[in-house]
Amino acid sequence: MFGYVNAHKDLLRVCDYNVFRGYYCGLCKMLGKEFHQLTRFGLSYDMTFLAILMSALDQNEIIMKYQPCIAHPVTKRPVILEDDGIRYSADMSVLLTYYKLKDDWDDEKSIKSFARLLYWFPMRKVAKKYPRQTKAIRDNLEKLFELEQQNCKNPDRVADCFGKLTEAIFDRNEDNLALKTVGYHIGRFIYFTDAYMDLEKDQKKKNYNPFLARSENNIQKEDLKNELVPSLTYTLNEIANAYELLTLYKNKELLDNIIYLGLRKTVESF
Repeated sequence: MFGYVNAHKDLLRVCDYNVFRGYYCGLCKMLGKEFHQLTRFGLSYDMTFLAILMSALDQNEIIMKYQPCIAHPVTKRPVILEDDGIRYSADMSVLLTYYKLKDDWDDEKSIKSFARLLYWFPMRKVAKKYPRQTKAIRDNLEKLFELEQQNCKNPDRVADCFGKLTEAIFDRNEDNLALKTVGYHIGRFIYFTDAYMDLEKDQKKKNYNPFLARSENNIQKEDLKNELVPSLTYTLNEIANAYELLTLYKNKELLDNIIYLGLRKTVESF
């Protein structure tokens, strides 16, 4: 996926870093267990954050063990096992990866988009469990595609589609306004960050990018940075304000690091 929602690892305590790795590796193993091994290629830091946050909202203690990993055969890795937040994140990861690959095919007819066929049966399995989230992902990506085809010159309109998509994913049970708000602004943050990072590539390949469309392909990355950083800072403040309303039973130090430090580090890397 995108990978813009990450921890500031340099400022994590060792114990919190091991928990972060435990969720990351736990999500990877859950994808393989619940679906098939190739779905593990959809692993991302964004969905790891979702797993950590969903897990923090329930009172169950985590179970972490050190297990071997085919990608790191020399040393065992910390893995969090049988966690409901990880299971939910694995389901959402399958949905997002399938529809993202489908969207890539619609946009660019990319050969790699054929990988979505590997996600067809896993996607169908998850869609039966979470029809609302599936519909939100599908409908908002379709609306996003329509706006791209129209060469929409309003970045907020296209970012709103992705924000509503992530809003539906984060508000798992449709009962938490703070979670909806976190999810919505996380989606806007991801969309704008991705559009900024891809600016030169999109300019070269003549792909749709809301900032290029608005400026009629005449914008410098440094000028966009000066405009975007204050806007994203506001978005991060909205995320933090909503996050502070959540009742967390665990992972607070780790989530604080991601919300207050990791996201800002992404912006500072522009």
